[in-house]
Amino acid sequence: RSVYEAAGWSVTGTTLSGDAARNLQNASGIASRSVASLLMAAQNDRVALGPRSLLVVDEAAMLNATHYDAVIGLCERSGASLLLVGDGNQIQAHGPGAMFRSFAGRIGTVTLSKVWRQRDPLDARASEGLAVGGAQAERAIDHYNAQGYVVGTGSDVDPEQHLAAVVTGYM
Repeated sequence: RSVYEAAGWSVTGTTLSGDAARNLQNASGIASRSVASLLMAAQNDRVALGPRSLLVVDEAAMLNATHYDAVIGLCERSGASLLLVGDGNQIQAHGPGAMFRSFAGRIGTVTLSKVWRQRDPLDARASEGLAVGGAQAERAIDHYNAQGYVVGTGSDVDPEQHLAAVVTGYM
């Protein structure tokens, strides 16, 4: 972000969900909104994208073909550049697609070696362990469990009731 902004570019972020957009904004300082919000604002001429704009799509693997069509169309019309950030091995899009994997296979990717979202070095190392898998993933889960980040329902809890309680607590 800082390199683009220092060169006179504007940087805007988008993700599939509003919560993820807030997380992106808080973690990176990039003004962000959901894809739906971005596209609605663009439809009403309330988005300032142009030839010196970078649109960062975070969690890009979660977008389906319809989302990509709209986002790429917006960039083509405005002249903005597009940066896709994601992991094709994580949660995939609902609906037609797997576009991110297709783009990655055809265009290529750059892999980040440093975890940026977790501020605590032990949490960052645990996240790296999850990506590696095997015994390192087991140690990562043990770490997250010790921090109280893993919550189980137990065999005597109705999964539907637990899910309803989680949703109620989230809202």
